[in-house]
Amino acid sequence: QIIEAETFADGRSALVAVGTRRYRVQTWLPDDPYPQADIEEYPDTPAVVADADTLHATVTKLTNCLARIGDLGQPLGPIPEISDDLELGSMQIAALAPIGAFDKQQMLAAPGPDERLALLGPALDEALELIEFRLGER
Repeated sequence: QIIEAETFADGRSALVAVGTRRYRVQTWLPDDPYPQADIEEYPDTPAVVADADTLHATVTKLTNCLARIGDLGQPLGPIPEISDDLELGSMQIAALAPIGAFDKQQMLAAPGPDERLALLGPALDEALELIEFRLGER
């Protein structure tokens, strides 16, 4: 979904977009003049194991990590509200988690909230350990 668009005098445009559905690349096409692909929708599988308690525990870990990043002198601004919906909430946590791009991609590509939250808990624990190490607390 395009949130904001701006066209520059030289004809270029800048867009701010937010994903509302997931897609998976089936085939990469020639990328002239820009990357293109044949894609298919990739919906989340329903949660079987994860529940509201799992989500809230993971939100707490995220909040702790982001607060401690502030202690490093890297203020992040207000933490957005995380949805109580398992699918959306787990995606929001994955997007906000202070983890590397590869790990973030793994989580965002996970089949559903069960797998995503199972990956996020330990990743946020490791992120907090690293932050505490940088603060000289470990």
